[in-house]
Amino acid sequence: MAKDPAFLFYSQDFYTGVSTMSFEDRGKYISILCLMHQQGRLSEESISFIVGLVSVNLKSKFCIDENGLWYNKRLEEETEKRNKFTESRRNNGLLGGRGNKKNKASAKASAKHMGNHMEAENENVNNINNGVPPLSEFLDFCKTIKEINYTAYEFSLKSKYESWVDNKWKDGNGNKIKNWKSKIKNTIPFLKPQEIKTSRNSNIPQI
Repeated sequence: MAKDPAFLFYSQDFYTGVSTMSFEDRGKYISILCLMHQQGRLSEESISFIVGLVSVNLKSKFCIDENGLWYNKRLEEETEKRNKFTESRRNNGLLGGRGNKKNKASAKASAKHMGNHMEAENENVNNINNGVPPLSEFLDFCKTIKEINYTAYEFSLKSKYESWVDNKWKDGNGNKIKNWKSKIKNTIPFLKPQEIKTSRNSNIPQI
């Protein structure tokens, strides 16, 4: 079976997710995503060969599995959903012969299924973005919180924001986040400040 040449790309989600990244990191990010879609999870060595230096901000977009391979959770979820949908279309196409009533009914059911699928995807995107502030707005608010040193907590705050977005704007207990400003204030005591050091032999910030 040929490799699927495409995956669903949500421009609003992507733009929100990269709003605090440099243009260089944005280019590296989409390049890595495209290669992961075609080849699967990648080693750190492969990623460094492809894009060169990887900043802390860019690295935060990926998870690392038990084998040390990098992957993007959202990309794998969208790829799996598309694969399941394509398989269902293929199975529907195998039902009945050409031109008979059974085939026409199958085609109609397939079209309806596709429509429902796209409606579900749109609803999913709307649900994710409902009440979710852009990352820039989220971080701007965090900068006003006097109880913390924003610079020390910036990485943890970004990670918490992205985990809530990945969880469809729900906290770790599965509860919908209704007032995110109060929520992040109450969450800060549980976050750990990050001390960013610079290696003498590399331009990559080390955590």
